[in-house]
Amino acid sequence: MNFNPLISIAIPVYNGANYLTEAIDSALAQTYSPIEILVINDGSTDQGATREVALSYGDRIRYIEKKNGGVASALNMAIREMKGEWFSWLSHDDLFLPDKTQKQVEYLSKLPAEIIYGDYSLIDENGDAIVGETGVVQSAEKRNMFFQLLSGFPVNGCTTLINRKVFERIGLFNEDLPTTQDYDFWFRCAKEIEFHLMPEILIKSRIHADQDTNKKPLRQYECDELYTRIARYIVQDPDHKGISQDGLMESGNFLLKNNHLSALFMLQRGLKTGLRVQLLMKLMWRLAFKR
Repeated sequence: MNFNPLISIAIPVYNGANYLTEAIDSALAQTYSPIEILVINDGSTDQGATREVALSYGDRIRYIEKKNGGVASALNMAIREMKGEWFSWLSHDDLFLPDKTQKQVEYLSKLPAEIIYGDYSLIDENGDAIVGETGVVQSAEKRNMFFQLLSGFPVNGCTTLINRKVFERIGLFNEDLPTTQDYDFWFRCAKEIEFHLMPEILIKSRIHADQDTNKKPLRQYECDELYTRIARYIVQDPDHKGISQDGLMESGNFLLKNNHLSALFMLQRGLKTGLRVQLLMKLMWRLAFKR
């Protein structure tokens, strides 16, 4: 069967004229077709600089302006306006590798899925590769997604390809969450949908001082709320009885570094599942002294 769906690539941007050209160029350079590129200007206040960059591409992209509402609102606008069967998200400061879409469509033609994601490399503000231990970040191996979300940061949203029917079932991104809208969405999806990992580098993710995650004062509060909600779900859900003790410890250790209350829920889970006494005591000690 010829599997050749239209892919919609959404690029949300706010005051991003500095990197937007590179992002759009990387989307246009995709070896796969058909694609459409939607650039959503989320109420930029840079004297028209972002608008000027986007309009320079003419009809090669679809350009939409809206009032400022945050990344989630820009993504939701793209989802409402998309014509494709599949949704792909590219941050204005990141880059798709040329064969990102091609590889994902080939994957889908062999193994039907609703959400696929992959690995990514890191670049700095100048586009140079960040070398050392953080040079390449590998997504977590396939296992329970709830524990992946409580053990690190397994999903980079820009590596994903999502069937539009997922949004019809799960809903859109939560516009009340300025910085954790993506992980809130992964959590909601994980209740019903399997995430399929492609262990290949698909994008270049840029690390720089002007990122929203470095500027939003509510990020820690949002993360605390999200971690606690996921941990509570795991504790209360009887379907997670088979989670390994190592998985509980891994999640508990991660949460201790990021949030106090959610770690308490993981301790409760440990008690319910018969976590080995020595491991449970270690986790309780760390929780008590935050170390």
